[in-house]
Amino acid sequence: MSEIYVLPDGIKIEYKVYGQKDGYPVVGFHGLAGSVYADGTDELLAGVPIRYIVIARPGYGRSDFFLMKNIAQWPQIIKPLLEHLNVTVFDVVGISAGAPYAYAAAAAFPDRVKNVFINKGLGAVYKPEVLSLYPESALKELVVYQKESLEHIADMLYKTYFSQLTEEYKQLPYIRDSMVGGCMGMAACGKLEYMD
Repeated sequence: MSEIYVLPDGIKIEYKVYGQKDGYPVVGFHGLAGSVYADGTDELLAGVPIRYIVIARPGYGRSDFFLMKNIAQWPQIIKPLLEHLNVTVFDVVGISAGAPYAYAAAAAFPDRVKNVFINKGLGAVYKPEVLSLYPESALKELVVYQKESLEHIADMLYKTYFSQLTEEYKQLPYIRDSMVGGCMGMAACGKLEYMD
């Protein structure tokens, strides 16, 4: 079961801890479609001295939706939660669109984050030279994140990724938790990733 931490300003953040309570802390950041729930993680970590903490970004799962000015704010937002969990020195894992959040944590806490692990991480797409490396077919979708409103992006994401799914499939944690609030968390995440 996941937990809720209430930040000093009253905002609720969902998180889930896997592995050993006294294990070395590793903080995980999920992808664009994501959740704090990851099937098989407990089995994967069985016997490994790791405490894996996955944090849901704003608008995902049971985390409150709110807007950040940029991804660099995220480490300061989750800092009270890390203190609550007695996480001082730790590693970070960024999966896909979670990569910029892992990089932000490492940049904000250089004396605390020892290692950064990225799985299929999103690049610095806010930089024109990086964006130019994407195929022409992908650029049309990517430009939407830069130019359109959150509501338009959320609607596009729902139609693109979720509208054709069966109701049974929509109950998978990473689908269900991404669709909360009409995909606004995903939309905000996508928009932030195209900002410096």
